[in-house]
Amino acid sequence: MAKSHKPTQSKKTSRRAGEVRPKKAHLPKLRYLDWRTFDPSMFANKDDVMIEEMVTYRDNLKELLRHKGKYVVIKGHEIIGIYADRQDALIEAATRFGSEPAMVKKIVAKEPFVYMGGIVY
Repeated sequence: MAKSHKPTQSKKTSRRAGEVRPKKAHLPKLRYLDWRTFDPSMFANKDDVMIEEMVTYRDNLKELLRHKGKYVVIKGHEIIGIYADRQDALIEAATRFGSEPAMVKKIVAKEPFVYMGGIVY
C-alpha cells in the first residue's frame, strides 16, 4: 500500500498590504569619557559638590594613574586616600563622612558611559 504525501505548508508569514515592519532595536552607542579632557559644563545638573570632586580627580589624574585600577576617595578638593579594594574605599568614606557625599572611584584615564536621553550611566 502506497502512502499518500500531503503537501507541506510553508512557514512564511505574510504581511498585510501597508503593514509596517518593526524596526530593529538599536542599543545606545558606547562612548568613552576621557578624564584628561573632562569639562564640568557637560553636566546639565550643576551639583557643585559632585563637580568639585570630579574636577579634583581630573586635576590630579596624572598622579592618580600611578595607581591605575585601584580606588580613590575624594572629598571636595582633597584626596583622602587610595585603596586596593573598592569595599575598603567605601568603608573609609562611610567611616569618615557618614551620610555626607564623597566620591569613591576606580582610577582610570578613560571609561565608558552610555547617554540615554538625558541620563548618563
